[in-house]
Amino acid sequence: MDEASEIKELLSRIGAGQSAALEDLHRLMANRLFGLILKVLKDRHEAEDALQETFLKIWKKAGNYREQSGSALSWLLTVARNTAFDRYRARNRRSDQLETFKEDMKDDPAVNRPSSSADENLVDQERKKTVREALHNLGQDQREAIEMAFFSGHTQIEVSEKLGVPLGTIKARIRRGMQSLKPHLHSIS
Repeated sequence: MDEASEIKELLSRIGAGQSAALEDLHRLMANRLFGLILKVLKDRHEAEDALQETFLKIWKKAGNYREQSGSALSWLLTVARNTAFDRYRARNRRSDQLETFKEDMKDDPAVNRPSSSADENLVDQERKKTVREALHNLGQDQREAIEMAFFSGHTQIEVSEKLGVPLGTIKARIRRGMQSLKPHLHSIS
């Protein structure tokens, strides 16, 4: 059996839920997909994570592959490439956000003066407590989306993928959750 036929057959078996077929596909394609991902990300550790994410997407979406759309190899390469580019864009967004935050904070006197007094530490603890309590008042769906997006540093797309929920739903949960939090957090700003 040639490689193209083997990949097509493995995708069909994966689509039917056969985990052994995913292992076979991994043995056959992991190095090639890793090379493609590494060229985009230029970071071995991140490329390894992206490869794992790629195979997870293949597991979930193999049933969606249609031969009329192109070869099975092309489909695999597209999944890997898109995963790598999504991670690359997310990394750049986080980097841009961090630079903007640093720029905004560099002239802030509250950030630049030492915070060593007991009073300031107490105020910080009270703020944290207020935020925790406000988050606790949200529904689990909203709280989970907000915590992943704001405290774990995930993009909304990543939150959507990790939770298996449509992106629009994640955006709505975060927006509604932030609107619900606003009155509770007004006192700490």
